[in-house]
Amino acid sequence: MAVASNTNYYSNAIVGTPSIGADINVHEIHSTPRFAVGFGFERSDGNKYRYSQFGAATAASRVVSVDVSESAIIASIATNTGLASNTTTAVAGEAALPGAAGSHYVEVTATPANTQTFAGGYLGITGGTGQGYMYRIKSSTATGTPSTSRCRLQLWEPLVVSIDTTSDLTILGSNYANLEAATFTADALVVGVTMSAPSADNYAWIQTKGPALCLQDVEVGVIGQPVFLSTATAGAVAALDLIVSVVTSTGVGTESINQPIIGYLMDNGGSAGSSLVNLILE
Repeated sequence: MAVASNTNYYSNAIVGTPSIGADINVHEIHSTPRFAVGFGFERSDGNKYRYSQFGAATAASRVVSVDVSESAIIASIATNTGLASNTTTAVAGEAALPGAAGSHYVEVTATPANTQTFAGGYLGITGGTGQGYMYRIKSSTATGTPSTSRCRLQLWEPLVVSIDTTSDLTILGSNYANLEAATFTADALVVGVTMSAPSADNYAWIQTKGPALCLQDVEVGVIGQPVFLSTATAGAVAALDLIVSVVTSTGVGTESINQPIIGYLMDNGGSAGSSLVNLILE
């Protein structure tokens, strides 16, 4: 597995409608990026695609997810440095101190091994001072910069409200960087389905909406049935029986459904084959 490469680039631009006749080959694989990671478009047939960077070799028709263990800190960080003593020096070109309202920088207690691990991702203030605000991350340092066990995040937008040591944070890297076959127990932040078979550090297209082939596990369904991320096979889908309540002689029982819905079967490819699924990921 590989975290997002320093060759990745991200954009905060507002995407317009591609010109008529734009001919993008969604099966192409690139060793260096041709578009900003996360760039997307909708084709005239309604299908949607996103340009992505891969952290591991992934076969075609695989459901993919961000490698959460490398690119995200989903749990709150209750020890954010905020305006701690080492942030009393402003970053060059910034009038506000890191963590203060108006600053584009935040220092957090986190230990990413590489620079840009969180670039293109998101910083959310989940509790304490500044709660409720979310910011997009422009770049990030590796652990040790600016000090031991800390890294610095540069934000696209300035902080609206100052944060401090009472602020709880959550960090998620780019939805479309460091992708690999999704697994139900660990990396289940499903973002799309591969259009090709990229190797680690390659750039390729994933599909997020419309008819797409997906690897099918042993839970084979029928046309029109919803499918979710397989609990048994990485990168595969499984049919889902939507039984949300059952009336019995003793009352009403319920069945919990906690798997992410990926889409609906359009054609069944059979166990270990590729089924045609109408994706609804965006």
